[in-house]
Amino acid sequence: KLQFLYFIGRGEKETMIIYISADIRREKVNLAVDFTTRPSVADLKFHAERILDIEAQGFVLDNLHIYEELLGSWVPVTSESLLHTHAQLFAFQPLDIEDTPVEGPIPGPSKTVHITPMGRSSYELEIARAQDAYLKSIENFVRKYPGRELLV
Repeated sequence: KLQFLYFIGRGEKETMIIYISADIRREKVNLAVDFTTRPSVADLKFHAERILDIEAQGFVLDNLHIYEELLGSWVPVTSESLLHTHAQLFAFQPLDIEDTPVEGPIPGPSKTVHITPMGRSSYELEIARAQDAYLKSIENFVRKYPGRELLV
């Protein structure tokens, strides 16, 4: 007779936090990125570039490497199977536009960015909210003071 065991969680979603670092403006930057599920390599690269571009306008991702503890070295991220919670990644820009590499250890994460189930980062949501608030303030000014010139 076969028995099946089912493990039922408390309904809490497991997230995967991945640390992404890069050399930006002659400083090492490290961000904790909180994914609701294990990202594909394409999604990881997409979000890494978007998040780092917000940190440093004009950031272009060339390659992502993960620190492989068993090997004691950095290897290119080629498969989702390499990813695990608290993995440390390093984002490289193309050599022709890369900031000067910075010597030294990678610092702890300075910020946590949450990736929503719809694929938007908490940074982008904050920016969108700020833009909405700005537009509403302009609309309110125009309604309150019709015909007045608004210098922006």
